[in-house]
Amino acid sequence: MLNVIASTHEHFNQVTNGQMYSYIDKLVTLCTKNLDKGVSVCATREQWWEELVMEVHGALGDILQEHGCGEVY
Repeated sequence: MLNVIASTHEHFNQVTNGQMYSYIDKLVTLCTKNLDKGVSVCATREQWWEELVMEVHGALGDILQEHGCGEVY
């Protein structure tokens, strides 16, 4: 489970070049200059972001379960 979080973190850093706030700032700047292009860029990444969040959510749920405070427990 921790390996899922570690690999997700590594992939996130690769996508954002280790600069999360710069990445978001570039998206916002792009959207303010050209909304259609900004929306297009976001749309191409939407599935990746959803998968990333669901992977982390699943791993965190497993970790909580192992420690006796998950939903199943």
